Amino acid sequence: MWVLGRLRRLQKVTRNRVEEIGISIFIAIACPASLFVLLWWSTSALAIYRVKEIPENIIIYVALLGLVLGILLDFLYLKELRARFYNIGVKFLIPLYIFWSAIALAFFMGMPFGNFVLGTLAGLYYGRRLYYQGSDQWFVGESVKKISLFAALVTGIESLFMGLLGLREQIVVELIQSTLGLDPVKIVGPIGIGLVIFVTLFVIWVQYLCTRVAIGIGFKIGNE
Repeated sequence: MWVLGRLRRLQKVTRNRVEEIGISIFIAIACPASLFVLLWWSTSALAIYRVKEIPENIIIYVALLGLVLGILLDFLYLKELRARFYNIGVKFLIPLYIFWSAIALAFFMGMPFGNFVLGTLAGLYYGRRLYYQGSDQWFVGESVKKISLFAALVTGIESLFMGLLGLREQIVVELIQSTLGLDPVKIVGPIGIGLVIFVTLFVIWVQYLCTRVAIGIGFKIGNE
């Protein structure tokens, strides 16, 4: 019975046209965007840290090459990627999520709003993945805890890093001083570090909650 139930759910992937269209749009955007940013950041890092002398125009060309490769990947393998969307290996998804999380953090200038959205989308994805794989309630419960904790820790570590870096920026110190009325010397000291840790813990809690709720919603869709 469990096997039959799982097969029926796997068949529903091809029957849900709305979900298929959504997956296709996501892949069509994600592949070019990811390769564009990956090659752009990689070549920029080599140039910034002087590992290799790379002219600015070459960095642009390499980034555009990533964009073209992503479009080509969509053109050649979109159907295959869509068919395997809910069966992608976890060992590939983990670094991919961390990479996208870094992009989200950079896009929102170090603020975790993009990470909250990304973690929520990851929760919806994993909820649907569990549903189509025919997972039982116990396995779903364990997965909810692990995935939510993973997303929360990734966002938390990145937020902690950005928060500590922010204490070195004069504009951040002035903002905290005007908001809380603290002495600038104390802001860059233990009080500032404690404030960053407190905010980080709050960010972790919000991300955990967003991801956990999203997994539950993703799993329950069509499972009522």
